[in-house]
Amino acid sequence: MTDDKRDSETLNEAMTGLSRRDFVALSVAAGVVAVAGSVSAAGMPLVETDVMIETPDGICDAAFIHPKVGAHPGVLIWADAFGLRPVMRDIGKRIAAEGYSVLVPNPF
Repeated sequence: MTDDKRDSETLNEAMTGLSRRDFVALSVAAGVVAVAGSVSAAGMPLVETDVMIETPDGICDAAFIHPKVGAHPGVLIWADAFGLRPVMRDIGKRIAAEGYSVLVPNPF
């Protein structure tokens, strides 16, 4: 039975060309690259601005957080409850530090 298992593992490895050790090594390398990218982006200076957005129903206050230089993709964070509170601003800052422009509106 053990031989059957080894034979199937050898067959799978031959078909994919990727052993378990290779897979683990690639996974670890990908994790290191992801962490290194986050660390390099985390040093970006951020700008946090309180903005007022005009809507058909009135004015919505929001926080706009973005890196100081450059154009960046946008992210909208919708507050779960209790509106625009400090923890929602902190989440916006963490995302902006990764290289995004973040808008956190107060839905209430």
